[in-house]
Amino acid sequence: MSFPKAKLKRFNDIAVFSSPFGGKSSSSKKDKKSQKTGSASDLDAVKSESKSSKSTAYRLFRTPSLPRRLKFRANSESTPKKTPTSAKGNDAGIPLPAAIRQKEAVEIIRQELKHKTEKLSEYEELFGALRAKYDDAVEENVGLRGCLDGLRREAREADRATKLLRQVADGALQKIMEFEIERAMLVRDYEGFVKELQAENERIREERAEKQEFVEFLQVETEVLRVCAEQSETRIRQLTDDGIALRRERSAHEEERQKMLTEMKHLQKVVDDLTVELELAKDMNAEVNQELRECQIELDHMDLRLKETESVAVLERAKLLKCHVEHLAEVEKDKIRDIEKINETAEERIRLAALQADEKTRSLEREIEAAVERETAMWRSELDRCQKIAENEILQIEYEKRDLKVLLDDANELMKEKDRQIVELDRNLKTGDDIYTRSRRDCEGEMKKMQEAYQKLLTEKHSYQLTLENTRSTVSILMERLKRSDTDVEVLNLEKSSMNCEIERLKEQILRLEDEKEELRGALEALTKSSVALEVEMKGREALFEQLMNSEAETLAVVDNLGKLFQDRLDEGAGRYAEMYNDLKKRYEVRETYIKDMKALLEEFADGIELARIELDLKDQKLNDLEEENRNIKLESMTYKFKCQQFESEGCSKTDGARPPNPTPDPTREAPEGVESNQMIQELIDELEKETDDAVQTETVRQIHLLEDFVDWNTDHAEENRKLRQQLQEMTRKVEKLEAQMQENAAPKDIQPVEK
Repeated sequence: MSFPKAKLKRFNDIAVFSSPFGGKSSSSKKDKKSQKTGSASDLDAVKSESKSSKSTAYRLFRTPSLPRRLKFRANSESTPKKTPTSAKGNDAGIPLPAAIRQKEAVEIIRQELKHKTEKLSEYEELFGALRAKYDDAVEENVGLRGCLDGLRREAREADRATKLLRQVADGALQKIMEFEIERAMLVRDYEGFVKELQAENERIREERAEKQEFVEFLQVETEVLRVCAEQSETRIRQLTDDGIALRRERSAHEEERQKMLTEMKHLQKVVDDLTVELELAKDMNAEVNQELRECQIELDHMDLRLKETESVAVLERAKLLKCHVEHLAEVEKDKIRDIEKINETAEERIRLAALQADEKTRSLEREIEAAVERETAMWRSELDRCQKIAENEILQIEYEKRDLKVLLDDANELMKEKDRQIVELDRNLKTGDDIYTRSRRDCEGEMKKMQEAYQKLLTEKHSYQLTLENTRSTVSILMERLKRSDTDVEVLNLEKSSMNCEIERLKEQILRLEDEKEELRGALEALTKSSVALEVEMKGREALFEQLMNSEAETLAVVDNLGKLFQDRLDEGAGRYAEMYNDLKKRYEVRETYIKDMKALLEEFADGIELARIELDLKDQKLNDLEEENRNIKLESMTYKFKCQQFESEGCSKTDGARPPNPTPDPTREAPEGVESNQMIQELIDELEKETDDAVQTETVRQIHLLEDFVDWNTDHAEENRKLRQQLQEMTRKVEKLEAQMQENAAPKDIQPVEK
């Protein structure tokens, strides 16, 4: 402690004036001047000290020192104008004013000690509040670290998902390359086969040209046979047309039946899956109920233990519950939106599937028409063969005529035989007409039966559509129930996890509060001990003051020493509190920077997630395009294979054509082969559709899971970020209020009025 010269002068003047053995050599004017100069110097010192206290951040509150007040009052009381006792003492020369002054100084010291003990209690309260804020900040830092770990884990999972998608895309590209190679091989084989067929066609044309030249000589004699052949051709065409119509109707009915069967099987599978999922959901609900009961028992036990801390945690729980309810409402809304989007996409896909089915049916009709044309070509080829056979027979007849010119008798017999053959042919034609009429009647009866069956099938189809609608409604109801049960289970799990977290936090808070209680008890014990020691010292000092009533200079020195000691203690306490406050400020600034970095990281992570989502959408589109290309390639390969089989069958029939075929082949004999080929194509198409439907379902399920995880993650982190922002705003407000209060308290206490 450094004293200015004005204070030292004032101390010397006071000692000389207040001594009982001093004379009246100093006049009252000089005393007044010395008092004025001392008060001015004291005012300057107080102003300089108040400025230094305001400039420094290590002192929270500034109060004037004890020795200075004592000096001011000693100066004011040492004047003869203040009290009559001083005048009387000066007149009589008795040292009573000094004793009275010392008693008053002791009382002033006691009052100031009380005042400073009160301030110390206030400082302790402020220290407790700052300590609580520091603990809250530490807990928030721990929560932010947990959030960082979760974000890192999610980033790793996203990287893994992207790697898997890249692997899947590479595999798909490899498959596409293989399919392209196979397609090129098939195209080459088909081109070679076409070239061979063209060569065979040219050879057949040359043979036909040669035979036509030979047939022109025999046209006159074959007119009757041509007329018969034309009649047979017309009848055969009618029969083929009727057979084609019947085949088309049968194929349509078979396709409808197969579609109905496939839909029934699919619905049965869906119902079985839903029943299994319902059973699993029931088991999960039972397990969750058991866990909730156990949690309820544990919570009852914990409630008995946590009655002391409920008054503090009720408001926080209410806030958390409100936030949780809002979060659940948002999650439910998001899930409903996602379900609506999925339904829309499913409807669009169903429409696309219907369009694809229509295109497939059209392609099948075209293929059937091509098959019919091929069959007509086959019939025509058979007619040509019949004509060739007839031509051969005519040649034989001509040779026989030449022979019969020599032998007329043999010729007459041969003519009779020919007449008989003509009669037999007429009979055969009549029998063929009868057979045709019978077959026509049978076909008409079958047509009626097929129409009746078709009407029955239409009624069955209508009833099946009704049952389908009912089953779809039941399936939708079951899906909604399953979703509700899933949401309830998720809500219960979230509530359970939140309750466990709250219990753990409360336990940690209880332990911290107990530790703080022990620390505060130790501090209170230390303060009580120090207060007892101070009281003992004060009692000893009072005794010393009573013993040293006669020596005013010694009492002033003792008072100065006491003031210095007390001021040193106050300065040490204020410095310590200021250091603690600065540490808290630094930690709070570090925390703010950490929160800013976290916000930037979260924004970057959100951008990355959006980019990943866009990439996933693009990859899904590519996969869909690739799947469509694969389907088209498979269909083309199947058509090529079917055409190859047809060409092979035609080649076999040509090799076997040396034998004379029947004049009127039955169309019913070749119908099963076409039906079998159509069935094979339909089965292959159904298998392809099943594979594509399974792939689409798996992709939709995967996308739904990804969307749900992403929505859950976004909602969880959004609530945490909101909580952190609210807590930061509250902390900043509290700190600003505390700083404003401290400045208001420090402003009036730095400068106090000086007594003259």
